[in-house]
Amino acid sequence: MVASLHWDTSGILADLGDVQRQVEQTSSGQTSSGQPAWRLDFERARLLVCLPGRLDVRSGVSLLDQLVDAGHSRAEALRYLILAHLRLGEYAKAQRRAEALLNLQTQDATDRLLHSLVLDHTIKDGISGALLAAGLIAALVLSLGVGLRSVNSRPS
Repeated sequence: MVASLHWDTSGILADLGDVQRQVEQTSSGQTSSGQPAWRLDFERARLLVCLPGRLDVRSGVSLLDQLVDAGHSRAEALRYLILAHLRLGEYAKAQRRAEALLNLQTQDATDRLLHSLVLDHTIKDGISGALLAAGLIAALVLSLGVGLRSVNSRPS
């Protein structure tokens, strides 16, 4: 059986719409449900980074960065930031966030696992990138060598 490549975002989009309506109804620092307003921002950011579009993920990252800087739900926000940076291929940022998370909660096994995952992806993609670069350089050297030979072998 072939797995479907379609990503069903209907549940995420419905939840995002609910959160967006709550944000629009909130004029003070508290929501009608008694949640602090920053918690709605966190929920919105969490949902945005789960969407397949890079722009949505970047919007979620921006919101999460603001929450971390303000000190709201730092550990939870950092976890989502790490995963979002991995999805975007921003391994250095993911690693910095993973290290910040470990500094907050050094004994949390899940956070250590997340840090290991970041390092694993960084190494695997780094090796792939290095091999690709080496291949491109080899192709360039070969094409230059062939070009020089054809110039040198022309009768004068």
